[in-house]
Amino acid sequence: MAEPGAGTRLIGEEVWRQGDLIVSQPLAGVLGQALADHNAGQGSADRIERIAILATPPDLDAGEITDKGYVNQRRVLANRAALVDLLYADPAPRGIITPAPIGLTSSGLQLFDSCASRRERPLVYVSIT
Repeated sequence: MAEPGAGTRLIGEEVWRQGDLIVSQPLAGVLGQALADHNAGQGSADRIERIAILATPPDLDAGEITDKGYVNQRRVLANRAALVDLLYADPAPRGIITPAPIGLTSSGLQLFDSCASRRERPLVYVSIT
Protein backbone atom coordinates (compact mmCIF):
# COMPACT_ATOMS: atom_id res chain seq x y z
CA MET A 1 0.00 0.00 0.00
CA ALA A 2 1.18 3.53 -0.67
CA GLU A 3 2.89 5.35 2.15
CA PRO A 4 0.25 7.50 3.88
CA GLY A 5 0.73 11.14 3.01
CA ALA A 6 3.17 10.53 0.13
CA GLY A 7 0.70 11.83 -2.44
CA THR A 8 -0.12 14.85 -0.36
CA ARG A 9 3.56 15.80 -0.07
CA LEU A 10 4.16 15.41 -3.81
CA ILE A 11 1.01 16.78 -5.43
CA GLY A 12 -0.99 18.42 -2.65
CA GLU A 13 -3.72 15.78 -2.50
CA GLU A 14 -4.05 12.17 -1.45
CA VAL A 15 -3.68 9.35 -3.98
CA TRP A 16 -5.91 6.28 -4.06
CA ARG A 17 -5.47 2.59 -4.71
CA GLN A 18 -7.37 1.00 -7.58
CA GLY A 19 -6.68 -2.71 -7.60
CA ASP A 20 -2.92 -3.22 -7.80
CA LEU A 21 -2.20 0.33 -8.97
CA ILE A 22 -2.13 3.81 -7.49
CA VAL A 23 -4.31 5.97 -9.73
CA SER A 24 -4.34 9.76 -9.48
CA GLN A 25 -4.68 12.28 -12.29
CA PRO A 26 -2.55 14.93 -10.53
CA LEU A 27 0.17 12.35 -9.76
CA ALA A 28 0.01 11.08 -13.35
CA GLY A 29 0.51 14.68 -14.51
CA VAL A 30 3.58 15.18 -12.33
CA LEU A 31 5.13 11.86 -13.35
CA GLY A 32 4.17 12.35 -17.00
CA GLN A 33 6.11 15.62 -16.90
CA ALA A 34 9.09 13.85 -15.32
CA LEU A 35 8.96 11.21 -18.07
CA ALA A 36 8.89 13.90 -20.74
CA ASP A 37 11.84 15.67 -19.12
CA HIS A 38 13.79 12.42 -18.91
CA ASN A 39 13.02 11.50 -22.51
CA ALA A 40 14.04 14.88 -23.93
CA GLY A 41 17.43 14.36 -25.50
CA GLN A 42 17.46 10.58 -24.93
CA GLY A 43 17.96 8.08 -27.69
CA SER A 44 15.27 5.48 -28.32
CA ALA A 45 17.08 2.86 -26.20
CA ASP A 46 17.08 5.16 -23.15
CA ARG A 47 13.51 6.42 -23.37
CA ILE A 48 10.86 5.43 -20.85
CA GLU A 49 7.45 5.33 -22.49
CA ARG A 50 5.16 4.08 -19.72
CA ILE A 51 5.19 3.56 -15.97
CA ALA A 52 2.77 2.22 -13.38
CA ILE A 53 2.77 3.06 -9.69
CA LEU A 54 2.22 -0.17 -7.79
CA ALA A 55 0.02 -0.12 -4.72
CA THR A 56 2.25 -2.56 -2.86
CA PRO A 57 6.04 -2.64 -2.55
CA PRO A 58 8.06 -5.70 -3.57
CA ASP A 59 7.18 -8.63 -1.30
CA LEU A 60 10.00 -10.22 0.67
CA ASP A 61 7.96 -13.37 1.35
CA ALA A 62 7.23 -13.80 -2.37
CA GLY A 63 10.95 -13.60 -3.20
CA GLU A 64 10.70 -10.16 -4.78
CA ILE A 65 13.49 -8.86 -2.51
CA THR A 66 16.88 -10.59 -2.37
CA ASP A 67 18.73 -11.43 0.84
CA LYS A 68 20.88 -8.34 0.26
CA GLY A 69 17.82 -6.09 -0.04
CA TYR A 70 17.78 -5.65 -3.82
CA VAL A 71 14.71 -6.00 -6.03
CA ASN A 72 14.61 -9.44 -7.66
CA GLN A 73 13.34 -8.20 -11.01
CA ARG A 74 12.79 -11.67 -12.46
CA ARG A 75 10.53 -12.65 -9.55
CA VAL A 76 8.66 -9.31 -9.61
CA LEU A 77 8.01 -9.70 -13.34
CA ALA A 78 6.80 -13.27 -12.87
CA ASN A 79 4.57 -12.45 -9.90
CA ARG A 80 3.12 -9.32 -11.47
CA ALA A 81 2.92 -10.38 -15.12
CA ALA A 82 -0.61 -8.99 -15.53
CA LEU A 83 0.61 -5.55 -14.44
CA VAL A 84 3.53 -5.75 -16.88
CA ASP A 85 1.04 -6.58 -19.65
CA LEU A 86 -0.82 -3.35 -18.85
CA LEU A 87 2.35 -1.42 -19.75
CA TYR A 88 2.13 -2.79 -23.30
CA ALA A 89 -1.64 -2.47 -23.81
CA ASP A 90 -2.71 -0.13 -26.60
CA PRO A 91 -4.08 2.34 -25.80
CA ALA A 92 -2.61 2.79 -22.34
CA PRO A 93 -5.27 1.88 -19.76
CA ARG A 94 -6.21 3.97 -16.74
CA GLY A 95 -3.38 3.89 -14.19
CA ILE A 96 -0.59 3.65 -16.78
CA ILE A 97 1.36 6.90 -17.03
CA THR A 98 2.76 8.17 -20.33
CA PRO A 99 5.04 11.17 -21.01
CA ALA A 100 3.40 14.59 -20.86
CA PRO A 101 3.34 16.73 -24.00
CA ILE A 102 6.62 18.49 -24.80
CA GLY A 103 7.01 21.83 -23.08
CA LEU A 104 5.91 20.80 -19.59
CA THR A 105 8.54 20.52 -16.89
CA SER A 106 8.85 18.79 -13.56
CA SER A 107 10.77 19.69 -10.46
CA GLY A 108 12.10 17.49 -7.71
CA LEU A 109 11.84 14.18 -9.57
CA GLN A 110 14.58 12.00 -10.99
CA LEU A 111 13.87 8.85 -12.97
CA PHE A 112 16.28 5.94 -12.92
CA ASP A 113 15.80 3.36 -15.67
CA SER A 114 17.10 -0.06 -14.69
CA CYS A 115 16.05 -1.64 -17.96
CA ALA A 116 18.61 -3.56 -19.98
CA SER A 117 15.85 -4.81 -22.25
CA ARG A 118 12.48 -3.11 -22.30
CA ARG A 119 10.35 -6.25 -22.36
CA GLU A 120 12.54 -8.25 -19.98
CA ARG A 121 13.01 -5.62 -17.26
CA PRO A 122 10.49 -2.78 -17.34
CA LEU A 123 11.27 -1.55 -13.83
CA VAL A 124 11.84 2.13 -13.21
CA TYR A 125 12.61 3.66 -9.84
CA VAL A 126 11.43 7.16 -8.98
CA SER A 127 13.34 9.26 -6.50
CA ILE A 128 11.40 12.16 -5.00
CA THR A 129 13.80 14.92 -3.98
